[in-house]
Amino acid sequence: MGNQTIKDSSTRASPNLKSRRSISKPFLNISGSHTDSPLISTSSLATTHTNVDDISIHSQGSFRSTPCGTLAHIQSQQHNNGNFDCLTAEKRWLSRELLLTQCDTTSTSFLGNNNNTNTTSITSSNCPLHHHRTNTPNDGIYIACLPFNASDDKQLSLAVGEHLTIVNYHDRNHDWVEVRNTQGQVGWVPQVFIKPLSSLDRHSWFHGKVSRCEAEYLLTQGINGSFLVRDSETVPGQLSISLRYDGRIYHYRINTDENGQYYVSTELRFATLQQLIHHHSVTTDGLVHLLLYPISKHKIQPALFKIDDKWEIPRSEIAMKQKLGGGQYGEVYEALWKRYNKVVAVKTLKETMSLQDFLEEADVMKDLKHPNLVQLLGICTLEPPYYIITEFMPHGCLLDYLKRRPRTELTSTVLMYMAGQVASAMTYLEAKNFIHRDLAARNCLVGDNHVVKVGDFGLARLVKCEDHYTAKHGAKFPIKWTAPEGLERNQFSTKSDVWSFSILLWEIATYGASPYPKIELCQVFDHLRSGNRMERPAGCPTDVYNLMQKCWRWNPDERPAFKEIHAELESMTTVGFNSQENGI
Repeated sequence: MGNQTIKDSSTRASPNLKSRRSISKPFLNISGSHTDSPLISTSSLATTHTNVDDISIHSQGSFRSTPCGTLAHIQSQQHNNGNFDCLTAEKRWLSRELLLTQCDTTSTSFLGNNNNTNTTSITSSNCPLHHHRTNTPNDGIYIACLPFNASDDKQLSLAVGEHLTIVNYHDRNHDWVEVRNTQGQVGWVPQVFIKPLSSLDRHSWFHGKVSRCEAEYLLTQGINGSFLVRDSETVPGQLSISLRYDGRIYHYRINTDENGQYYVSTELRFATLQQLIHHHSVTTDGLVHLLLYPISKHKIQPALFKIDDKWEIPRSEIAMKQKLGGGQYGEVYEALWKRYNKVVAVKTLKETMSLQDFLEEADVMKDLKHPNLVQLLGICTLEPPYYIITEFMPHGCLLDYLKRRPRTELTSTVLMYMAGQVASAMTYLEAKNFIHRDLAARNCLVGDNHVVKVGDFGLARLVKCEDHYTAKHGAKFPIKWTAPEGLERNQFSTKSDVWSFSILLWEIATYGASPYPKIELCQVFDHLRSGNRMERPAGCPTDVYNLMQKCWRWNPDERPAFKEIHAELESMTTVGFNSQENGI
């Protein structure tokens, strides 16, 4: 990019999110919504609608629950046969798990034993799965949504799909609940690993609180007809369908009328969400493609090992392995937490650092829990060197990841997904009135499936060193990532984190390039004070660059909040929507 700069555009208007044009690669992909497909009348669909429940039932009255084939299996079959659409609708949707699953013996009470029951008689009042995430009629019954391996005799291992009842809640650690399985075994499990049996979360196609950006990332791994159902971002309580077709992602809002019926098209309504999904698996009726293959759920499993809330860990439980890196505060190692047989990361703090400052900040860190923040697991402070023990992220720092991964992997959708995750974490910290002070790609860590977590949060406060944040003593803090008020007056706030985030966004757009190339550190402040800003990176869409410029405004009060930044990044993934469908 060279030493090219442009003037600060602090007065630039916010981009119009309702009229976005196609955006250039590599940073951002197009998604769209299909609005011109012909809709056929409800009367012409009577036969199809009547046969929604023409599916086999076990003699005991419970529904079959055979999972659909995995996407990898489908893709393999597509490769071998040259046509994945040869699968029949009956085979694709044989599984009652995708319709009215886990009603068990209650199923015959509203369907009877007649496979040809007219679904129009299944009203919202008598269908047990009509309500979104309620417990009726299976109050107290939960289902395991994630696998869990017990680490001690107080915990209980979980297999996905098994039924549970809650026995007790932990007095102090609200992350854990005591449950009983169908074999009568009792033990503690992470609360986020289970959901009410009658909730939509147990359906393979329902992803819950997934952003539009994450939905598009998940669907890039799919094929034509891959889809998911998620909570609407802008209309709480409503749902949206995200559907892949011909390399693009289409989003459709699922509406409900005054009678509680579900519809995408006003001309075709259904008593249950399951009926709507099944209908559109055999008939498009306004969608760009059939809903064929539920995309695999992408759950970020929380780093929960221990039930007790004791943060001091005996040093004998930690077996240090290879060194991962180091810095002015200490070194970072991969280690094994022997008690739980879990790989963790251990940061050692130099003996010259203040233990009191460390303990105060660790007390704050333990209460920060977010899917995109590296989780603090424990500390060793009885003797030096002091340890900070955190969850382990297998792919290292984001900066190195951006540099070494092939561009074919780091597509525009992946880059936007990673940026959105960092913005989500910073929105959480902003709401907690917590300042990071050192946000950069090098301080974000990458896990499997392009999961990004902000690490080293609060490090400057964790190990306070006045000289570190005093420019006249050498400015040992990261000058190129620091806001002007930090460089000039040593003042830091959430809005200074916003400035740093925009530098990180520039790093993502350039696959890990160094900011302000060819500009010496001692020249950065004067360069910025003169109104200069970094130029738009090659391939970076104008909307993303406009967001960078807003974050680089000289006056901190004029910079957007992280909540606004996160919302704008999510909106950027929807291009070409008309005003009626934009913002779902």
